[in-house]
Amino acid sequence: MSTISLYVGGTTGYPARAGLQGVGVFEQVIDFAAVLAAKGSALAAEDIVQAISLPAGVQIISAGAEVLTAANPSAATINVGLAGGDTIVDGADAKTAGYCAVGTNGFLQTAGNRLSAADTIDVTLATLTGTISTGKVRVYVVIANIS
Repeated sequence: MSTISLYVGGTTGYPARAGLQGVGVFEQVIDFAAVLAAKGSALAAEDIVQAISLPAGVQIISAGAEVLTAANPSAATINVGLAGGDTIVDGADAKTAGYCAVGTNGFLQTAGNRLSAADTIDVTLATLTGTISTGKVRVYVVIANIS
């Protein structure tokens, strides 16, 4: 398992919008060709791609993912969540374009989650059969800065 950082927001949150008050929307498109180049070797099951960096003190209102371009391996599923988890999307088919259904752990869609420490929203290759070199997934989050 490897962790590949391609996230928006820098290492301390979202400096381009520092001082944001109210509600904001952040998104990042994960291009598996770029992930492959950044890693420098074949992608494998359980590889984690850090997509969006969030600072402490924000409330996640909603979050999700959309497969923009279907991935090319024999089979691939993705999880999307905080810290490499599946709190947002659990086991979405990366070979099928469209919005990913909220997994059984999709609590972020209904109750929200206040971050007491900085964290990242990550895309994890939950399962992978074959080699992945193409495909794009858009990850998005709606947050309110309540710090």
